[in-house]
Amino acid sequence: GKALPLASGARIAVVGDFAFEPRYQGAGSSLVNPTQLVKPLQALEDSTLSIVASARGFERGKALDPGLLAEAIEAARAADVVLLHLGLDEILESEGKDREHMHLPENQAELLERVAEVNPHVVVVLSAGSAIEMPWIDKVEGVVHGYLGGQAGARAMVRVLTGAVNPSGHLAESYALSLADTPTAGAFPAEEKHALYREGPFVGYRYYSSAGVPVLFPFGYGLSYTTFSYSELEVDGKGVAFTVTNTGDVTGADVPQLYVSPPPEASKVGPRPRIELKGFEKVTLEPGQTARVRIAFDDYTFRVFDGRLGRWRVIAGRYGVAVGSNVADRALEASIDIDGESVTDTAPAALIENYSAARVHEVTDAEFEKLLGRSLPVAEPVRLLTATSPLSDLEYSKSPVGRAIYKHYFQRSLRK
Repeated sequence: GKALPLASGARIAVVGDFAFEPRYQGAGSSLVNPTQLVKPLQALEDSTLSIVASARGFERGKALDPGLLAEAIEAARAADVVLLHLGLDEILESEGKDREHMHLPENQAELLERVAEVNPHVVVVLSAGSAIEMPWIDKVEGVVHGYLGGQAGARAMVRVLTGAVNPSGHLAESYALSLADTPTAGAFPAEEKHALYREGPFVGYRYYSSAGVPVLFPFGYGLSYTTFSYSELEVDGKGVAFTVTNTGDVTGADVPQLYVSPPPEASKVGPRPRIELKGFEKVTLEPGQTARVRIAFDDYTFRVFDGRLGRWRVIAGRYGVAVGSNVADRALEASIDIDGESVTDTAPAALIENYSAARVHEVTDAEFEKLLGRSLPVAEPVRLLTATSPLSDLEYSKSPVGRAIYKHYFQRSLRK
């Protein structure tokens, strides 16, 4: 809806704790000392935008503060556009533990609701290392996910927001509508010593596409300040060729992606995802410019692993070939006959009903063992503290003293 880029001189309110203290890197052993750190508010002050108000709005890791919330609401009223800096804090994303949910902290969700009530022109700037649920997305005009941008990420984000550069990033993960929609829902956080990855080959988009589960943003998704069209697909034994045209008004880069679907014969070797990424290219085009793009097949394009034989195989059959801007938007489709091996018998793994139907939440222990090819490990209680346990495991100590030590020292040090 043309919410971005922001025009020079646009009257903005800068709201959110992450604008004042950026989340620019991971926690734990990934921490590094930056040579210099640019904060988002500082980068915005140095831009061509006009900041009419700023407010912290919330403090990450803490409960909702009515005073900070009131200041943010007043700041939002004074501006034409609100840049709302939200995200996941260092405690929610840390090594040594699984995330327990995929939503924003309650104080941030409440802030967003209240700010959007007084100013409908809200652009959320996210700082997080992973996907989150966005039940609020229809209440804002734009979302820019900066992930963890490093010490200079704030200035890079301003260049995107103002259109100094045209963003061309595409998601390397799917954004589920909710945690319950993910293939590992109910299995994590793991409650025993062993974490069992029951989803088999149905990881990420391979699950959503195979099981027909709708998502918020599909794998490979990405917006730009221009638009692109695809046409004239040609397929031969060496790869695919097609035409990409910049149909918008701004120079920009596109990342067309190649997806392949296996023939029915491949499922005789074992459960297969309905579609898989097999290649991509990046092309930069001026407005109205057209380019011919080629994505080559390679030794990995059509092969599948046969667990029974312990080797890779190319199964003969008719494969589906598709090109598009993401896994759910495949503008061009065709097929190709591939020479290979014939499957004369059926592998045991191919007979697993729930895997064959991508019903990963219904997989039984017996089915998982069949796919795995061995017995499951004996269930053991998790978090048995020993002399070699990391300090973060004190969070799960049976002793209140241990949990108090974790809360006082470990959580507080991360917040700093």
